[in-house]
Amino acid sequence: MSTSRSGSTSTPPSMQLLSAGEVMKQPSPGWLIDGVLPESGLAMLYGPPGQGKTFVALSMVKAVVCGSPWLDKYRTLKGTVLYVAAEGGGGLRRRLEAQNFPKEGRDALFLLEPVYLSDPTHREALLAALTAEAAGRSRLIVIDTLGMSFVGDENSSRDIGELMRGATEIRNRTGAAILLIHHSVKGSTKAGLKGRIPAERGSSALLGALDTSMVLLPYNDQLRLYCRKQKDGEPFSPIDLRLACGTESCRVSFGFDYPDKQLSNRAMLALRALRDSQDGALRAKDWCHATLMPSSTFYKAAAELTERGYVVKYSNRYSVTDAGLALLSNIPLKLSA
Repeated sequence: MSTSRSGSTSTPPSMQLLSAGEVMKQPSPGWLIDGVLPESGLAMLYGPPGQGKTFVALSMVKAVVCGSPWLDKYRTLKGTVLYVAAEGGGGLRRRLEAQNFPKEGRDALFLLEPVYLSDPTHREALLAALTAEAAGRSRLIVIDTLGMSFVGDENSSRDIGELMRGATEIRNRTGAAILLIHHSVKGSTKAGLKGRIPAERGSSALLGALDTSMVLLPYNDQLRLYCRKQKDGEPFSPIDLRLACGTESCRVSFGFDYPDKQLSNRAMLALRALRDSQDGALRAKDWCHATLMPSSTFYKAAAELTERGYVVKYSNRYSVTDAGLALLSNIPLKLSA
């Protein structure tokens, strides 16, 4: 037996060597939620406090448990889900009722206490409980929140590395995807309202260890889910969401009730050019070239579209948001100046 840096024992690795041809015959990674959450991946959903991260995570959990499309659009794989409510169960009952969670069956399992992912004793206890309840059926494990699930310094790459090694071990031994719920850096609400994507709180080693990183930000009294990282696929386009809140809790739905913004003709032309581009994501100079506009006119159109949420900028490339696609499907292109 070998001993890891965290002190746990493990079976020696097989060290099987593969040829290039054998590697290329390996199956491509699948999706737990089509285009959004990879099957057996390490993922994170983060954002400012109080913006609905738990509601969004629970909507994903329900879709996987029921095998129904998430938001009635994104296909899912059906299976058992474990939701670790590390901050306790206060308010969880109301949130489940708001989501119309199925009361029968044990495909949705909840743990109302923290699991310290970097602690071998905690990991073994969790794996034993999950094996006894849902051996071979686990599809997703949600850890809400990351900050309550390990002892250490969030800003330490060593401590974050130990946590992520623990999460990886759980993923490897269960085959389930791991979704960590986390907070963004201070001031991220204002950054989101200004169209900037804030970082997650803590060491940058966290992002490096993830397969998928998603950030939930406020926008125009609604919410927008951005993909900051998708290791083995194309980042999904921003997803506009709305929290429909009752007297006690909320449920998640698509946020497609944008009012007609009465965009200028130049903005509509630029929006359609970006949507029709072959890559779907263009640098500013390539998008300007596709519109056939003078650069001064183009940059005014780009600013108008960005300000109103119809396009978003990632890593110096622009892409059309779901709100922009919805606008184009409902408003004919104006041909006159």
